Amino acid sequence: MNMSKIEEALQKQLQNKEYAQDAIDCMRIYKKLLEMNDGQLWRNVWNVLVNVRVKRERELVMIYHPTDVGKVFLRGVGDNKKINLYMVFGGNAASYADSNDPEEFNSHKATMDYDIKHLTFDTKDELEAYLQGLDDGNGWEGYTPVTKKFYDLIKD
Repeated sequence: MNMSKIEEALQKQLQNKEYAQDAIDCMRIYKKLLEMNDGQLWRNVWNVLVNVRVKRERELVMIYHPTDVGKVFLRGVGDNKKINLYMVFGGNAASYADSNDPEEFNSHKATMDYDIKHLTFDTKDELEAYLQGLDDGNGWEGYTPVTKKFYDLIKD
């Protein structure tokens, strides 16, 4: 298949708000297929995952959208996105972090025994197991999750 034409068409489709999400999804399929097949895009596989509709405007326009099988494929490959968790550990520190006021937190840093961590998890199950371990275990007296913005404002 002519990969450059497909890529060009998908890039062009991204500019149309009505079809942009379909273009994003098809681009994800396209990239994953290239990755899986050593840079080759096989027509028989592509056609199972993506439909093409021709729309007549000023010129003929190809509109790509995932088939039902393509949508299942996308769910299966996922984005491999990590789950980020920003935490403050320590009794007083957790209390100040709960207030969500970085200035107040920073003004008490010198008097607190605390730790701040940015943790990443591959799955929700891993995150839940970690949090359950915190609840079950003996460790820091207190802890609280914080936003990335709060974390960025209080980290050293």
